[in-house]
Amino acid sequence: MVDRPVPPFVYLLCTDDSTPDDLLVLLHGLADGRRALLAYSSLDRLVDLCGPEQRWTLARTEQLDDVYGPFDALVLDEPPPAHAATATAAPSGGEGARAGGRGRTAPPPVVYLPVRDDGASVEVRPLRDGRPALLAYTALDRLAAGCGPEQPWVALPTASLGEVKRRQPYDVVVFDLHVPEQHRREGRIA
Repeated sequence: MVDRPVPPFVYLLCTDDSTPDDLLVLLHGLADGRRALLAYSSLDRLVDLCGPEQRWTLARTEQLDDVYGPFDALVLDEPPPAHAATATAAPSGGEGARAGGRGRTAPPPVVYLPVRDDGASVEVRPLRDGRPALLAYTALDRLAAGCGPEQPWVALPTASLGEVKRRQPYDVVVFDLHVPEQHRREGRIA
């Protein structure tokens, strides 16, 4: 069961015969008889725990009960149980539902960007060679580990990074960078 904050977007397991117009999300039976929805905080975690051929969909956490319910438990970042799963039909095309693929995609469909204290701009830092780099994180816990637990952030579809680049020019996107402690203050990037 979930013992840490659930990110605003999660990856859910789908059946092999799911299509963008007919998503079938897997619900797993737990040993105590409850039905569990397995969710993954990043695409690479899903692949590591479920295999590169696993079909998936991206969903807004706030809509899980309404779109994918009923279920009794939400299990985050755990391997699927060995026993059989049941498929639950979920409408596609709803806000936050995105038909996924198999295995890894590069970059992921959603990224978490650290926001500066002004709240209006994201972190763009110079690399050693002088090029400006956008800091992006593939999972919310990775942002907290890389930038500090008090780091403000925004979740954006990766497709929106072009708009970010128009507002704040950068040459490269750096994923899951650990910002050294000397560049942090009060649990966030200084």
